Amino acid sequence: FLLFFVAAMPFASALLSEDVMSSLATMVYGLMFAGLGLAKAFLWRHAVKCGLTDTSEPEVRSISRRVWSVPVSATVVTGLAWAGVPFAIAGFMLTPLVALAFDRIRRR
Repeated sequence: FLLFFVAAMPFASALLSEDVMSSLATMVYGLMFAGLGLAKAFLWRHAVKCGLTDTSEPEVRSISRRVWSVPVSATVVTGLAWAGVPFAIAGFMLTPLVALAFDRIRRR
């Protein structure tokens, strides 16, 4: 599952590089990015559930919260591509802020 999105990401990147202002190319890139993020999140969840990580560590709990920021923000960006490509590109740049928000919201 993860390797499919890793292997397909160069296709989405090449498609986006051909026409940066294309909403279809931006949506394909966003969907690939969301799929890659989901695969990573499920892989991390599996590692936590199987006891491969020490869940008592605050860093592990923080990663468990932040790992969902990429699939969520990429899905929103894919929707924003319909409204306009500049909005979607700005949305990609906000992904680190979404990760910080996920970390702070759940920590309280």
